Amino acid sequence: MPNDQNIDPQRSRLLSLPGEEVPDLLKPCDSLIVARVRYRHSAACFWPRLIDEVRQVFPGFSRIELTSVTSESIDPMRLDPQRELENDIQDLLDKDLEQVISQTITELEMFGAPPPVQLRVMETSLECYSGKLPPDSVDAETLTYLVAWLLEWGRVPYKIWNRDALDAQFVARDPDRSVAYHISFTIIFRHLSEGLYRRTIDIRPTVAPTQ
Repeated sequence: MPNDQNIDPQRSRLLSLPGEEVPDLLKPCDSLIVARVRYRHSAACFWPRLIDEVRQVFPGFSRIELTSVTSESIDPMRLDPQRELENDIQDLLDKDLEQVISQTITELEMFGAPPPVQLRVMETSLECYSGKLPPDSVDAETLTYLVAWLLEWGRVPYKIWNRDALDAQFVARDPDRSVAYHISFTIIFRHLSEGLYRRTIDIRPTVAPTQ
């Protein structure tokens, strides 16, 4: 996925939370098992890391809310970034170079860099924390790839991935750390204007040790 090399939970924290000056002793998640399949990609490392960091500082939290403004829809192609990249390259080869350059410049002038991802940590109705994820780790574009895996793991049918609202859940297990994550989530997708949408992901995780 884009910026895949930047999402490295072993090198840096995802969140700028109180207590950041304390040495990071969290053991990273290297893989997740969902429905008996082991995943080792960035999404499998990102979601546990995000939950673990929040739990470390706010042990009584009940949900994590991520919000981004985007023009991107989510489809199954987001599950295979390499294939998506190959298709993009083929599209470029099929176009005139001057046309591609002109289109790219126009898009950069119109939209600029991908916007940041806003984050809120909630304890019931109380807001414990509000801030942004570091853009060199996760931005609005990268988030679409990470969310695609939530939808895949939650067995949400592809045809409703971009509904105005949907709910799903799944259980993931990290066998190396003997931890299980039961993740329930809600995604709200609202049109703002001129092809821009606000996507809000509300995550309600439960974490428990496993045998």
